[in-house]
Amino acid sequence: MQLFIVEAKKVIKNWEVYPILNQGITGACVAISWCNSLNSKPYGLQNINRDFAIQEVYWEAQRIDLFGGGEYLGASYLRIGTSLSSVGDTLVKLGLIRGYRREKIIDNICRNILEVGPAIIGCKWYKGMSATCSKNYIKPKGDCLHHHCVLIVGIELHYNNMNEIDMKKSHFTILNTKGKYWGINGRAKIKYNDFMKIMSDAKLYFPIK
Repeated sequence: MQLFIVEAKKVIKNWEVYPILNQGITGACVAISWCNSLNSKPYGLQNINRDFAIQEVYWEAQRIDLFGGGEYLGASYLRIGTSLSSVGDTLVKLGLIRGYRREKIIDNICRNILEVGPAIIGCKWYKGMSATCSKNYIKPKGDCLHHHCVLIVGIELHYNNMNEIDMKKSHFTILNTKGKYWGINGRAKIKYNDFMKIMSDAKLYFPIK
């Protein structure tokens, strides 16, 4: 009997983002994550700054979403945040992207992060995700603090000898909206299994150039 030995392998991709934007004390995590994606290499390194992201993107998205109020000047009442689709529609209106598409299937998400570019994800944000551990990981444990939006900028997939993804060794890299001093250069890692947990009720989009 002839034996074939297949070596385990890994695939790594990390996308550059510059500049890295910070939402500060605003509720603009969705707009900041979308604009961070446009500051990445696949989407043209558009060099969008924080003022534009908040005033032209976030505030306009609040004006067109279905929730009323906002953080913009003249809003009928103060309301924090907006929807992922409202920011996407605003970026289309501004001519910065042609469109956007939602993705739910994990294999497609992995393939697109590897081959196309970063993805914007809105999800529940747990206490164990508010700060990174010593190895720069976050974990969805503890109470749900709020909903939050970040950018998935990297992926590291480990495969076993059967060419299946090793979910314990593989991870995604997220870029938070807290500036470059959060985590390591604004980034943290989340294990593949933990990512699957937050994806159960999350929304994830890829911009279309």
